[in-house]
Parts: sequence; structure tokens; C-alpha cells
Amino acid sequence: MPSLIETLISGAVVRKDKASLTVIKRPPPTRLRHVLEIFAAMGSAASFQGLRRAIDLRVADPQTMIFAVLGRWPTTEELAAFPPQTDYAAADHLMALIQSPEFRTQLPRRTCDAFPERRRLLFIRIPSSTGRRVMATLDSKHPVLPVNLATPRFDNPARLAKTLGHVFGHMNASNALAIVQPTMAAFTTYPAADPAAKDPLNWGVETPACRTDDLLFALIRDPTERALAYINAAVASFRTGDRPVPPAIRRHAQLQEGRSPDQFTKPEWQSVARALLATTLLKNPVCSALADGTAAGTRAACQRVPIHLVPPDQFGIWGRSALDTIPADPDPPAPSVLAADDLTPADRVAIDEATAEDAIFHDLVRRRVKETGLPATLGRTL
Repeated sequence: MPSLIETLISGAVVRKDKASLTVIKRPPPTRLRHVLEIFAAMGSAASFQGLRRAIDLRVADPQTMIFAVLGRWPTTEELAAFPPQTDYAAADHLMALIQSPEFRTQLPRRTCDAFPERRRLLFIRIPSSTGRRVMATLDSKHPVLPVNLATPRFDNPARLAKTLGHVFGHMNASNALAIVQPTMAAFTTYPAADPAAKDPLNWGVETPACRTDDLLFALIRDPTERALAYINAAVASFRTGDRPVPPAIRRHAQLQEGRSPDQFTKPEWQSVARALLATTLLKNPVCSALADGTAAGTRAACQRVPIHLVPPDQFGIWGRSALDTIPADPDPPAPSVLAADDLTPADRVAIDEATAEDAIFHDLVRRRVKETGLPATLGRTL
């Protein structure tokens, strides 16, 4: 008599009764958390078809559906547009709500409200400051809440569902939520309140995104290194054809019209780099992202919130414990068309003028990190 394993290997095992497996469906969602948990369960295989199959919507009603997805009750006009309950297409309504601009725009904030127990990893992404490495590190484990879902590229339902599945599929391995913004104010400034609004319960007085037990951080790169990285990355995109050389840059670099970028020599590419340096270099991007563009204002702003300031070369050590994952490998640097040794006195003046306040603040952070022997410093200790 063959064993059970031999039977399984030899062919399918047929049940002797007529019972069949059934998929257990979830009840209609009453909160956004219920909807997002389904995307978390589907993961990278998420689809709106899968969402339909996962929920029993036979007893759903439009009022509850709108509240679950949008966090509000329907208007009288919205409710009047629905047919009688017997003809209510709950699944179609649910898909339309998730694809609506209102849902897609408010998703980051409402996800944080839906999962208040999760720590928030709040990254202030300063241009050309090793941001791609941080993004790859966060995305390797944590849900990075997308802030661009309202853009036209996510009008495609399949792309929207797959993105939601990718993001919330990380919920099973992480106890945090990650959000990325270009300024600190987005995380620390209280939302504007209308003093004339009738709000007897003070429900409109909301807390900022950063709470006391969340992780707010930024990478503070040497200003000259950051400027050169920005310039070389821009030139690299011109050389590969990803972006055309702007006409104003061509004229500034005194390049002959009609020549294609693949015909440029290295000295000509250096002329393009110098033209970018002279005309497009961001002015004190670190201090502008963290505060008012001045070193003094940035120091004061960082002293009032729990921000972690991390030198990029210390991110590997700091990120391992702070982000509870192994940091991604650094990106290979862009081919260096313009290196520090290539800078002329005029180039250095341009960089110094554009980064004077950033240089003061960077030196302050570096000095504090060196004094403590730690890979990062808290802004309140500056």
C-alpha cells in the first residue's frame, strides 16, 4: 500500500466527499485601515480584481463606503446620485472611490491617522545629498507613503493598485510608515486654522506630522561636494540623452549651434558644467530646506524639534539601527566632468556665494558629530 507522500507525488488526491474549499471574504470596510490591510495582504500582486474578490459587499451601503475610503460622510448631492439599495453596485463604487483624486491626494495623512501606533520615519530630502540611497533603504523594508498618487500617471487603475500593493505589502515586515518631503516645515509646522470657522469641538486643530516618538532626519552634505554632485549629475543626463542641453546653457557655454551632444569634447562639457554652476546652482539648499535659508535660522529651527542630522558618510552606520534595516549600497558617483581640482577661482566664488550659509551650518554639524563621536547629532544639541 503506497504511503501518503507517494500518493501525493503520483497524482492529485481527490476528496471522497463533495465539499470544496471556499475563500473567506472580509466584511465591508468601515475604516480606511480595513481597505489598506487588504492591499497589504495582496502585496506586489495587488489588483482591483483581487480587491473585489476579497470583500463581501452584498450588504454594503454608499454612506459607509464613502466614510471608509474618504473619511467623511457623503453630501446630499452625492447620496442622491445613487440608485436604490437593490441596484447599488458597491464594488464599482469602491473602485471609483479609491481611484478618486480626493483619496489619492489625502492618502499619506489618512494612512497615518489609520495607523497611529506606527512610528513615522520622516525624511527631509535635500537635492544631491545621497537621497536615492536613503530612498532605496526605506523602500527595502518600510511602507514609503506616496505623495504623488494624484498625478496623471496613476490614473491607470492597474498601476495604482500595484503601487498600493507594493507600498502596503511592507506593512507585514515593518512597524513604521515612511514619508519623504523636501522641507522640514512640511513635517513640523501646524496646519493653518481658520479662526472664523465654526468648530465647537476643535476638530480642525490638528497636530503636525512629526510627533515626539517619530524619527525626523536629514542628510547634511558638504556644500561644495553637493554642488559638484549636482552639476556632474546634470551633465551626465545631458551626455546620455536623458535630457536635452537647455538653449540658455548652450549659449552661456558658447557651443556652436547644430552640434549634437555626442560630438562635444571634454573641455566643452566642462564649459556646460561651468555654465550650470554659474546660472542654476541652488542657493543654500540645506538651510532653505530646513528653515529660512540662513544658518542662524536653521540652527534655531533645528533646536525646537527632534531632528537627526546625519553626514552622508555616516549613514551606513546610523541607518542600520535608526531605520532597523541594512542600508543600501551607495550609488556609484556620476562621471566627474568637473572635479574640485578643476575649479577656477571664478567657479569657487560662485559656489561660495551660493553656499555661504550652508557652509556655516555644515561646519556646525560636523564639529558636533566629531565632538560626540556619534554618527549623527540631534538638532537640539547644536
